[in-house]
Amino acid sequence: MELTEKLLNELQRRLKIGNRRGVHLNAIPANSRYKFDLNRLSHIDKKLPDNFIKSLLSEQPLKFRISWKDNVPDLNTLFEEDQTQLVRITKSFENLINQTEAIESEKGINTFGFGFPILIRRDQSDNKLTVAPILIWSLRIKRTKEFNTWEINRNEDDPIYLNEVLINHLQSDSNIEIEQIPSEMLDDGLITKDELIEICVKLIKEINTSVPSDIKDAFIKKIDNVISIGDKNHYEKLPINSTNALIDFGGLFSIFEVQKQNIINDYGNLMDLEGLSIDLDDLENHTFQPISSVETDPSQQGILHSLEAT
Repeated sequence: MELTEKLLNELQRRLKIGNRRGVHLNAIPANSRYKFDLNRLSHIDKKLPDNFIKSLLSEQPLKFRISWKDNVPDLNTLFEEDQTQLVRITKSFENLINQTEAIESEKGINTFGFGFPILIRRDQSDNKLTVAPILIWSLRIKRTKEFNTWEINRNEDDPIYLNEVLINHLQSDSNIEIEQIPSEMLDDGLITKDELIEICVKLIKEINTSVPSDIKDAFIKKIDNVISIGDKNHYEKLPINSTNALIDFGGLFSIFEVQKQNIINDYGNLMDLEGLSIDLDDLENHTFQPISSVETDPSQQGILHSLEAT
């Protein structure tokens, strides 16, 4: 058996196809502890969501501060609803920090990131909704010494990438081929506002059969006004289908972990071994031993299975 690039690419592609409940294909926050809608920051300061996007698309390294300190000096002066929202923001950030720290401690992978903007589409195969982030920025979030203050950081080593689960989902569902971000676009470690608009225009043209001539101007207007990600009922009412998708300029902080990431990485390493042949002669007349590390006959294997069941 020869390890060809075609074989490894196909195996890797199948691994990258995610399930609909994960954040890569379902960005609707709903009641998730680990999906934080960027627009919730408007409860602290109405300008915060737009300011974050401006910084994300223009600053390298990124060092963005989120704090109640300057805008909400005293919770007692707020209405009850605003108090509740601010407490929820604190709890959400703490949940994200604790979970990403736990994953990094266990697996050595930073999974905190930001998904933006959002593609809304119905699948051709079953007409179900896909609400997915288009790009993902790998970020880091940390507590500061100041009360109710967090800092979101990004440096040149933190990648920006197209949502590969979405890319593979589109290919699997409708045979839509989406190209990766050109390397020259990432040379400066940033995706600028103009570059993001270019990516979105190209994507929507690949998916939709009909695209308005002024789509670029429409996206330019939308990107300067970050909106909340809608709920499922909101999107269900929209006239969208597999060839009439929508891009909303909302975003979310979340844990962008692919459950099979380690296996996917291993396949990436195997790609470097293209052309290597695996000698299968030694495997002839051998059977897989699921329980014992030494070879057993069928009767012995049956005994082991019965012991396992007790």
